[in-house]
Amino acid sequence: MRFFVSVFAAFLLLAAFTAARAGVIGGDKGEAYTDPTYKELTQTLVMMDGIDITDPLVANDYAKLMFCDLWKANSKNDFDWQKIRQQIVSRVTQHKDYYRIQYQLGGTIFLNVYNFETQDFPFKPESALVRVGSMSLLDITQIGEKEKGIKKLCGDQELSASFPVNYTAQMHQPLTFDRLKIPMDEAKQLLDKMAAMKNTDRRLYVRFRFRLQSLIAKMPPPPVNLRRNRAMFVSELSQIDVFLDKDMTKFVTTVYIR
Repeated sequence: MRFFVSVFAAFLLLAAFTAARAGVIGGDKGEAYTDPTYKELTQTLVMMDGIDITDPLVANDYAKLMFCDLWKANSKNDFDWQKIRQQIVSRVTQHKDYYRIQYQLGGTIFLNVYNFETQDFPFKPESALVRVGSMSLLDITQIGEKEKGIKKLCGDQELSASFPVNYTAQMHQPLTFDRLKIPMDEAKQLLDKMAAMKNTDRRLYVRFRFRLQSLIAKMPPPPVNLRRNRAMFVSELSQIDVFLDKDMTKFVTTVYIR
């Protein structure tokens, strides 16, 4: 009886968690853009069949990442945990859980002198993007300690060897973004605003918005090479938003990618 009650309670917690996520994301895959996190990118990888969730090691690590409380409460009992793990794997393979497919990255650009003939601001060389084929969404070796701690799943001492260290968006075609097309009257207004903000280096803030579509290749079984292994998503860059301020509240323009 204790076994039944324990597992049934765990299933209720699992259902409550997934229902809560549905409310956050709005009931649709990737309804809103969000900054990349290790947890959500890993869920996207798993839900896109980018790794074999039926592998017990992968399933255990996924459970630690997504359902830490369930893992702590039930993993020490082999029989309890086997039932719960089967339920988690079933939800993934049947695509019952919600997951994000739309992510955004921030960056900066620096404007050079306005070109009156072509009516645009060329970027200074250090911020121009020329034929860029991919962008790193997240690299575990280049993020803060708080985010690194998430990769130590559910309080583990070591980093997870099931999931990759890097997540990358591979674009359909190379991106060249080396100038900002803007009419003369708007260009003058922009420079006036920069002067009022004492923005002497002509710095603007940009936001790249991606829709992840599929995996280029499925991840190998664990343990992965934590230094070299990465997940490559086939991605569509839909737009680049440009702002005057770092908090991205002072909108300038949007560049739509076709």
